[in-house]
Amino acid sequence: MLASIGNRLVLSQSMPRPSQIVLWERPRAMNRLVPERSSLSALRPYAWLLALVLATIFLAWFGRDVPPPEHLCPDYIEFWATGKIVLSGQSPYDVDLQTRV
Repeated sequence: MLASIGNRLVLSQSMPRPSQIVLWERPRAMNRLVPERSSLSALRPYAWLLALVLATIFLAWFGRDVPPPEHLCPDYIEFWATGKIVLSGQSPYDVDLQTRV
C-alpha cells in the first residue's frame, strides 16, 4: 500500500488514512504560500514611483512656456466681457466695447 509523507509516496504496511493518500504530487514551488521576492523586485514599486515623479517634474518644468499666460483662457475672458456688456444693456457685438471691458 502506498502512503504519502509530506510530498513523497512511501510504501506502508498498514492501511493509510484518507488524508494520507496522494493522487497528485504538488511541485515544491506550490508549497510556499508567499513566493520569495528578490531584492530587485522589492524595489520595483519605488522605481515606478520615482519615474512618475520625475516625469511630472519634467512636464511641469518644460511645459510651462508652451502656452503663453495671456492666451491661457481667451474664451473665458471673451464670455465674461460679453456678459458684462449684455448686463449693461449695450450690444455684445461691438468689438471696441469688448476690448475696453
